[in-house]
Amino acid sequence: MHFVYDFDSTLFKTSALWNAWRTLLYGFEKEDEEILQTAQEAIKEGFSPYGHGAKLNLEGKAFDKAVKAFQKMIKDTAPSLVFDDVLAFLEEQSGDHKQSILTFGDFDFQHAKIEATQILDYIDNVRIARPEQVKTAHLREMVEESSQQIVFIDDNPRELASVHEAGLPVTLIRMVRDGEHHADEDHEGDDDLWTCVASLEEIKEQI
Repeated sequence: MHFVYDFDSTLFKTSALWNAWRTLLYGFEKEDEEILQTAQEAIKEGFSPYGHGAKLNLEGKAFDKAVKAFQKMIKDTAPSLVFDDVLAFLEEQSGDHKQSILTFGDFDFQHAKIEATQILDYIDNVRIARPEQVKTAHLREMVEESSQQIVFIDDNPRELASVHEAGLPVTLIRMVRDGEHHADEDHEGDDDLWTCVASLEEIKEQI
């Protein structure tokens, strides 16, 4: 079996990181509405601090200092932002099953976050989806490369719906973490096209 994990809000407490970044941006007299709107635009392209800053027209030494402070914070706190059930589950599956991360975003920023978490000892492969090669395209490649049954776990129901609509032979599981971005979104596919869980431990009961 091949477990393919989304990263943000599935393995990692992205909401905490977002709140820290948002707080830094308040220092540049940016209001929440503008921060949120430009963040959504940046996310569609692949979020990075500098990419978001460009949409807010932020540049110069003060902004560079803020980004560096944020990057240091990621290195210092990332291990503590991994959800409590993650390490035990990854370690348990390691060796018996292949494990990959499939995340969407800026290549360098996503890799920096993942590496800082110190979970790569249990991960066989990391794939970064982009607007030009979305998660469904990556999963199609995985299906074609191996006969292993793929279990794809993601918190975003639209990503799961895209995989279903593509007709890929992939088991779909939606991760619903309290306080994370998509947690309060209902979707018609919930408990129909895919199973919903609140922890990785629950997956063992579903497969």
